[in-house]
Amino acid sequence: MATLIIGVALAACGDKSDPSAPEGPSSGVPASGSYTITIDGTVLIGSSTFPFRTTAALVVVPTLDPNSGAYTSNGVNPRDVGIFTDVSPVVGNAGAVWFGSNTSMGPRGRTSESNIDMSIVTLDTTTTTLTVLVDGNAFGLPNARIETMNIFAGQSSVFTQIQHVVAGGVIARFSDGGKAVSGTIELGGSPGFNTGGISSIYRGQFSGARN
Repeated sequence: MATLIIGVALAACGDKSDPSAPEGPSSGVPASGSYTITIDGTVLIGSSTFPFRTTAALVVVPTLDPNSGAYTSNGVNPRDVGIFTDVSPVVGNAGAVWFGSNTSMGPRGRTSESNIDMSIVTLDTTTTTLTVLVDGNAFGLPNARIETMNIFAGQSSVFTQIQHVVAGGVIARFSDGGKAVSGTIELGGSPGFNTGGISSIYRGQFSGARN
């Protein structure tokens, strides 16, 4: 199985940045916003590669879990971030993905009160970049992987096996004063709930504009 390149890049992110980092020309990273993006990429499952192009919503919201300690101890996210394709991965479309840094995330921002911080998020005001790294330690929580619904699909088939995200992350770079976004998503997946082993990789490049 291929190595998760993005995981290596994000693992060095260190302590989280200041949650109070400003919105506006000085940062370019919005405090909140929704973007329509196009993702071009591939899903690798075993020795099979499935190319895809799909549209999705990239959602940025203010910190959902400012206390960050009720369930996890990975620090406070300066923003919470999610990427949700127009079609649910459960339907079985190649490239379909639902991924959020917090279990409360949904296509329209906060959609529940579950509020489990599943990722380490950093904000770089110099490069106007948000980085999201899946926190592998969170998988020990009861039903965390089920509740977060961080999943993706490899094939366009009703018989495709849903992959549950166990590693990887997202790099999102904002430009034009926060009106545009581009970046990389790379996620390691497993079809089972009880193992952290990576048996599939979702890898794509995306770009889009603020709604």
